[in-house]
Amino acid sequence: MRYIGLDLALTTAYKAVVLDEKGQAITNVISVKATATALEQLFQCARETAPEDEPLVVVMEPNLVLSILGFIFPQRTRLSN
Repeated sequence: MRYIGLDLALTTAYKAVVLDEKGQAITNVISVKATATALEQLFQCARETAPEDEPLVVVMEPNLVLSILGFIFPQRTRLSN
């Protein structure tokens, strides 16, 4: 199994790394634009040396601290009073 750790960002490119089933990094940190083409290229990179039927799991994490102001950006929805 291959894993992609994808750190999402609002104003900059995403950051990603590909890991094997043991959690060992297969790639360095990759900068990825938020486009379908760039994400497809990332998936192809993750599958380059993998068997054809090997599963690919994507784990995403937003790169944003919500608790500081209690808002969800960019909608600016208030979470608490």
